[in-house]
Amino acid sequence: MATQFRLFMDDENHKQRNNRTTTTAAIPRQDPESRRLLDFLMHHGTCPCKTIDELFHDGRKSLRELRIDGHRIESRPVNGVPAYVYKGFTPRVRITESQQARYYASDHWRRTSAERKSVDGFVCTQCGGRERLETHHWRYDLFNEDVLYDLQTLCRGCHQRLHERLRESRIYFPRAVPPAVARALGWAG
Repeated sequence: MATQFRLFMDDENHKQRNNRTTTTAAIPRQDPESRRLLDFLMHHGTCPCKTIDELFHDGRKSLRELRIDGHRIESRPVNGVPAYVYKGFTPRVRITESQQARYYASDHWRRTSAERKSVDGFVCTQCGGRERLETHHWRYDLFNEDVLYDLQTLCRGCHQRLHERLRESRIYFPRAVPPAVARALGWAG
């Protein structure tokens, strides 16, 4: 099987694979399936998408988990075949539900939320309601910056309906952040 993967190794990937400094000991613990997939990608560097689907029971979920932990895995064609390419590791700190709750209870978030509600005139921007107002994030890539243009005032009902429509989108509280952001929030030493 190894010869099959040599076909997908271009010179750049071959150099990266042989010069890789990340050791598996430096990588956060994953479930066994994700760990197996990571070992496979680190060994081969590049793998056809179809092969991942054939070899791993829940390969797409494992890829998602590895990316959350900070593994850079690209999807791109290699020699005309859709493939996953392992590009390295950047440390990330996973966020727990209690940390998320603390974030939304923080003075920073309360001030930012109140400022957004003030800008919107203390009314829901969808229905015009004035009861049970909440602040919605449109994107979380600006996490911890909470810029006003990324926020919207909604009543609880409109907020829930919006999240139901967006359930399949990528708008969600981040599951992991860079160590510097975690330190700024007091989530890491």
